[in-house]
Amino acid sequence: VRDHISEPQLRKLFLPSITPVSEEIFSSLKIGIIANPSSGHDVRRLVSRAKSVTQLEKINLLRRVICGLLSMGNFRILYMPERLYMIQQALEKCEQLSIDARPVPIRAEGGPEDTLNATRQMVADGVCLIITLGGDGTNRLVAGESSNVPILPLSTGTNNIFPEFHEGSRAGLAAGMYLRQLAEGNSSPGFCLQHKWLKADGGEWKEVALVDMALSSQKQLGGRAVWDAKKLTHVFASRATPGDSGISGLLGSIMEVDPEQPHGIYAIAGNKKKVRGFLVAGVLEEFGFDKYERMQLNEPLNFFVQEGILLVDGERVRQLLNERVSISL
Repeated sequence: VRDHISEPQLRKLFLPSITPVSEEIFSSLKIGIIANPSSGHDVRRLVSRAKSVTQLEKINLLRRVICGLLSMGNFRILYMPERLYMIQQALEKCEQLSIDARPVPIRAEGGPEDTLNATRQMVADGVCLIITLGGDGTNRLVAGESSNVPILPLSTGTNNIFPEFHEGSRAGLAAGMYLRQLAEGNSSPGFCLQHKWLKADGGEWKEVALVDMALSSQKQLGGRAVWDAKKLTHVFASRATPGDSGISGLLGSIMEVDPEQPHGIYAIAGNKKKVRGFLVAGVLEEFGFDKYERMQLNEPLNFFVQEGILLVDGERVRQLLNERVSISL
């Protein structure tokens, strides 16, 4: 539509209730975009039937997001530089639009540190919102550094419980509407929802997860991704829906937990009862457990791990050896 209708006509047709706002105010509002070029390409592709998201699909999604966003105003865009230049390619396809976009000043190394450093820089530069393209792992990194800046997560990863599948134009439009509300002086509480998170505390270290966490009997980090339910000893989730892929899906087969409910769930592996679920997409697995309980907010659960691995949002992140670990929601 935007290719054939001018912006004033577009707003008149579809957005008649929008109040005119000075373009100077728009230009002062910044939005961050973090697109992970590696999302959706981990080793789980080899042992599952998970959907792959090509780089071309990501570029086209970015293009639609940007077009939807800029239909609401000429906001300033800060983006994470990455080795495949996805956002630059998307911007080239939006050349008919007037876009104020620039990369944040970080050195792209092609690893998780890029996401962490880009998020820190965006927060320091005063972005009002961060749009992410990635999976649970990407969003976990962003959420850990984004302070109180809202996240609009779009799914392009392997495990996609926190990010959701949305048409890019619709997502960009929603982001633009949120920024317009800020420009008009409205706090817009209805635009944002708080999300629960899990924290593992080992005394000298801390790890966080948006969706799920687990202790495993495995002794090596290896390829980091998890796909063998028999190795899990303790599992935790902030939300759980049967049929979802990952640890939260296994727990959802025991008890469903909505994102808005003020509790989570944890289970201890064993042989008393068994459920089946998709630890990885398309592969139905059996998970045995001895007990499960609700996780209450701010009530830590304490464990001693003689030897094992800590997993957060489907990835092995820390090797444990004779350590006491506290896990809380």
